[in-house]
Amino acid sequence: MVLGSPGAGREKGARIVLSFVLPDVPIQKLKSITLYAVVNGVALPPDTYSKTGEYRYSRDLPPSFFTAEKMNVDFHLDKTIPPSTGDLRELGIVVSAIGFENK
Repeated sequence: MVLGSPGAGREKGARIVLSFVLPDVPIQKLKSITLYAVVNGVALPPDTYSKTGEYRYSRDLPPSFFTAEKMNVDFHLDKTIPPSTGDLRELGIVVSAIGFENK
């Protein structure tokens, strides 16, 4: 996905944030899920989650990340529940918000 660069990012850096819920079914079947982000081609450190609940993945980014008006941001899970005949979606997390915060 493409996000607009935060206004203060060039001077102070910013924080990339993904708010999400990890439901029961993926944890029951997969036991844990590891999430990481890639921002403008740079992989950020992962976090692993092994309990259901609400979470917030965030990483501080230095000003050097914010050289353009738009940022390419991708989030990845190490595993998901594959689609089935009853549900054609891959199942993992339920995202509620994605964006940048000022530091």
